[in-house]
Amino acid sequence: MFFDAHVHRPASESGGFLIGLQGDPVYDGTITNEEVLSLAAKSGRHIPFLYLQRMALQGQLPCTDFLKYHPRREKYGPEEIISSIRRFKPRCVIIDSLNEPFWCPYDYWRVLRECPDVQFVLAHAGGYQVNEFLKICHFQNWVAD
Repeated sequence: MFFDAHVHRPASESGGFLIGLQGDPVYDGTITNEEVLSLAAKSGRHIPFLYLQRMALQGQLPCTDFLKYHPRREKYGPEEIISSIRRFKPRCVIIDSLNEPFWCPYDYWRVLRECPDVQFVLAHAGGYQVNEFLKICHFQNWVAD
């Protein structure tokens, strides 16, 4: 039995974070936001994270406490994410952090500081910028001293 923290294609995991992947390009086997909600309701062991396309930032969403932002795919900036988080008031947010060179690590830190009541998962830990992400965690006291 294992749980996965980043599932776009459900397989043999027992639970974890189900994340819709919408927009372009479309990858075979990935699931939409509607499928995420349905699968999570059936399994009882998955947490449904809805993927926010750029056009959804100002639109309506199904009732959810869990959102996924993908700045590279959707080409939105930190201010748009901060505004969206304030609008939708999620409990937890996943932000894809493979967005170099368009975002720097401090852009993510700014989002986190502006939304202190939200729990965040910075997917992929900054990729090539992992050392900078570790510093951010230390600054925020997220890494044990």
